[in-house]
Amino acid sequence: MVWDMKDLRVSNVATLLGVSTDTVRRLVEDGTIKGTRQDGRILIDGKSLVCLLYTSPSPRDLSTSR
Repeated sequence: MVWDMKDLRVSNVATLLGVSTDTVRRLVEDGTIKGTRQDGRILIDGKSLVCLLYTSPSPRDLSTSR
């Protein structure tokens, strides 16, 4: 099943990830998260965000910590 993922604003993504809006902007600039500019705002592709979260290690997963 494929869902239609909406674009999210930088502030919404920052809240979801628990980081600053500047961090989200840097993630877009370096290509980690797919984003587009529309009317002077950066919109984050929802599918790209889900993929990032799905493939990132859990902070509770002790096997990946040092």
